[in-house]
Amino acid sequence: MLARALLSMLVLTLAPSLRAEPPVIRFLPQASGAAALRGVAESIPLSRVDAVERLAVAIGLPARNQPELSALLRELHDPASPAYHAWLTPEAFTARFGPAEADYARLTAWAEAMGLRVVETAPNRLMLNLSGTTADIEHAFGVRMHRYQHPSGRSFRSPDRPPSLDLDLPVATIDGLNDFCRPAPQAEPAGPGSAPVPNSGSGAGGTCMGQDFRAAYCAGVPATTNGAGQNIALLQFSTYDHAGPRRYWMDAAMAAPAVTDVPVAGGALDSFGNAEVALDIEIAGAMAPGAHLFVYMGTDGNSILNRIATDNTCRQVGISWLWKTGAMDGPGSVDPTQDAIFRQMDAQGIACFVSAGDSGPWSPGPGHANAVNPADEPTVTCVGGTVLATPAPGGPWSGETAWPQGGGGSSRRYPLPAYQAGMAWARIPGASPNRRNAPDVAAIADNVYVDSGMPSGGQAQWGTSCGAPLWAAFSALANQAAASQGKPALGFLNPLLYRIGRGLGSGSAFHDITHGGDGRSAAPGFDLATGWGSPVGQSTLDALLAPPGGTP
Repeated sequence: MLARALLSMLVLTLAPSLRAEPPVIRFLPQASGAAALRGVAESIPLSRVDAVERLAVAIGLPARNQPELSALLRELHDPASPAYHAWLTPEAFTARFGPAEADYARLTAWAEAMGLRVVETAPNRLMLNLSGTTADIEHAFGVRMHRYQHPSGRSFRSPDRPPSLDLDLPVATIDGLNDFCRPAPQAEPAGPGSAPVPNSGSGAGGTCMGQDFRAAYCAGVPATTNGAGQNIALLQFSTYDHAGPRRYWMDAAMAAPAVTDVPVAGGALDSFGNAEVALDIEIAGAMAPGAHLFVYMGTDGNSILNRIATDNTCRQVGISWLWKTGAMDGPGSVDPTQDAIFRQMDAQGIACFVSAGDSGPWSPGPGHANAVNPADEPTVTCVGGTVLATPAPGGPWSGETAWPQGGGGSSRRYPLPAYQAGMAWARIPGASPNRRNAPDVAAIADNVYVDSGMPSGGQAQWGTSCGAPLWAAFSALANQAAASQGKPALGFLNPLLYRIGRGLGSGSAFHDITHGGDGRSAAPGFDLATGWGSPVGQSTLDALLAPPGGTP
């Protein structure tokens, strides 16, 4: 039983089958990886899941015409192409690359026939969100749902065998049948001795808050370049106390930005990541006070990502959570639904910024315990961590070192992307000449003041989650500037960032962080602790908006 439960911890992929053959199930170990395998092996069976308990399940269908989509994405980022930055609409993407309408209709009809309730359909037809009682789920997927004792002490649910569908239709992923792994926010209360010297932010105890971020990273940027007209999406797995950000803006003597909560289909949300949500809102709002923040909250990562992609209202996304522990255990651990959604965002000109993680270097081989997904995705900008120094509260940037706990390394899932081709990887400690290397850029990860609504007030936080919303907000500044010049949104920034970093643009566009870190110590140029570095304000904006000259 445990062996079957072990397999069921993995997100499943049904390979496309011949019409005369039943579907063939193939397992992709991106949901839990080696760390979860060890955990399940040590878990104790407790009981059956109550037959009337309702569960949320998300089924993903494979995108069509993937080679054509890959070719299009190359054209969209090639300055020599007529299609350069000619972003698609969601409707155009769906028409060319979304699953067939007939397949989506068949999946929906099957679900309803199985007694499952359709909670939400997706305009791009990549996902179908369902709910049902445990009894209906067991009948639909041919499993029995059990509870087990998690190594951490909590219980988790899992099927007793791999699920199957009595439906001759290719299916990409099935999420929600187990909850062994939970999303991990990349922020936590700062530990002893974490504060940098000088400890000169404008928040309590010298922590950084409010205008400190713009003062450090927006040198020369006019106050009117504040993200006006731009929307920023913040992906969250938790609700939050709205009183925290409201008090933060008063303490920082700043006008509160516009914030809209967007609930996404799925299970019931709780507030376990309250501080993470507050941090993201406060940093993004401080960096781009004129932007509109959209807080997307749900329980399933792919469902949240897909809603952001199909809404298509935000040109930049901050993701300060990592999920599916052990996601780097090999090429087979790629989540095809997640990949398709990120590629849709890329095609539509949406830039995603993801925290690199707070558990140190990504382990070089199978069996590591770090959660890294989706930080190593090739179509996101991975953000590492730094320790920032300023000469006085609200003062300019005076120095940065690599934050020792920051994540980064070489992906075991993804090959080297085109924008990283041609770099001297042999000279970069820990880098791979044929795998995706990260982080791409960096920003403050320590000594950050966060007000999450506690009666006692705010506190210092650390984590690479600080950098993801900061870079998303900086992207909003860049896209505001692009719009003022009659240019389209910049989209996924990595092709531009690497073109600039390799000298085909402004050489002063990044704070090159050359000290600090651990096994991936910072060094001149690109490194696996801080990538190209942090933004330099107007110099970075000028480099991003400069007429393209050459290809990555």
